[in-house]
Amino acid sequence: MTQGKGKTIKVHCWKDKGDWIAEKHGVSSDEWIHFMMTGESATCMLEKDHQGEHQWTSDEDITVSFPVNKGMSHEQEDPI
Repeated sequence: MTQGKGKTIKVHCWKDKGDWIAEKHGVSSDEWIHFMMTGESATCMLEKDHQGEHQWTSDEDITVSFPVNKGMSHEQEDPI
């Protein structure tokens, strides 16, 4: 995806591991019960519409940041 001035933005899959397990195995499955008991929340951070299996990144290891417009002080809000 491209956003103005030739800047490319990477769009991620954002599939939640718990949702994926529920869809693939069902909420009564051993896989779902194990997932719920361990609390291993994770998200797929591969590119959107990727081919093949999801690759899980722990939610604790995901950081999202947004660039601040040049010339703005920390006291100004960045308009959305």
